[in-house]
Amino acid sequence: MYKMIIVDDEYLVRYGIEQTIDWSALGIEIIGAAKNGKEGLALALDKKPDIIISDVRMPLMDGLDFVKAIKDHALDTVIIMLSGYKDFEYAKETLENGAFSYLLKPIDNQELIDVVLKGIEELNNRRIAKKTLSQVEQDKQMIAESILLKALNNPDTMPDWQEKLKNYAINLPQPGRLVYFNCLTEGKKVGRNLAATLKDLLDQTDLAHKIIEDGSDLIIVSEDYKVDALVHLIKQTLNDFDARGYIYNVGISSVYRTLADLPVFFQDARRLAQSNLVLSSSTVVYADQKLSFTKKLVCDILHYIAENYAQNITIKSVADALFVSESHLMHVLKEELGVTFNECLTRQRINEAKRLLAQGNALIYEVAMKVGYNDAKYFSQVFKKSTGLTPIEYLQMKEQKQ
Repeated sequence: MYKMIIVDDEYLVRYGIEQTIDWSALGIEIIGAAKNGKEGLALALDKKPDIIISDVRMPLMDGLDFVKAIKDHALDTVIIMLSGYKDFEYAKETLENGAFSYLLKPIDNQELIDVVLKGIEELNNRRIAKKTLSQVEQDKQMIAESILLKALNNPDTMPDWQEKLKNYAINLPQPGRLVYFNCLTEGKKVGRNLAATLKDLLDQTDLAHKIIEDGSDLIIVSEDYKVDALVHLIKQTLNDFDARGYIYNVGISSVYRTLADLPVFFQDARRLAQSNLVLSSSTVVYADQKLSFTKKLVCDILHYIAENYAQNITIKSVADALFVSESHLMHVLKEELGVTFNECLTRQRINEAKRLLAQGNALIYEVAMKVGYNDAKYFSQVFKKSTGLTPIEYLQMKEQKQ
């Protein structure tokens, strides 16, 4: 049903319009009436009608001011004006200010019905056009975000990405920072819930200039001076998730100066977020924060493992690469994280194996090779020891959940 209100200072006119036409048969419901423009405006703002029938000459607020006020409040409605012969020129002025049509008094019922139905047609066309424009804008945003995501991950494949973003009117702050939100808790649904909760909240603030969804992760572009407040909001928002044992990491890049630097700083933020994959609690890491030598060494170890887990790395090769002794490396991992080197490496490999298996487009032996195991049987044994399930059972569980 379309909703309609009547605004006229003459009771008999209001009564006649309401009672002498079977509006319900036309799919229209009269939801209120007012005796002057001021009351009519309050009624319209409260009820948000689809159609308004209003007199031109009224006390307190006349028809022209009424039409202007409706326009100022951007109500999605059509206004049909009623006027006497002497108000003809005045009625035409209301059309110039947003009224749909006008009728001369005394009112002919059929003429009024025809104008109201034409008004509904106009309203429907306007709403369809608005919806279409909105969809076009959404499509443009999706394309622009896809371009930006590709550029951040592999700028060499899209050398003209900055120009393409300009074509889609995507303006990013300069200077700024990139914030990478990485959900570590297993399960796409959990990750998306975390990301959706955070995105919905950030959309209501001005802390995030641009938010791009990357699976269950979020890439956030923000002005440098807003990042601390943004991180505080992330921690505050996800406290409940922390209490339930969900784990996330946030990596924050250094300040980039130009858009050309974005891909490098993006990799920086993602590396920081993903370098803590073996930790058992949520963390926030700034690229330029000052760390103690020990904590920096832990980050370097985890980063090296995250970058090289698919290779045949050993505690010796990592220690050599980081210029420390094997015994010191083992001691630092045990003291800071409570785990051994092999446990770190295995967790990294199994986490990556889970991700690859969940994609559903790789065979088990292929996954084993990609995460550093040359023997698929041994990989299956390690996988079951870590997760309680064989790779096949894990795949079946994922399929059932989906």
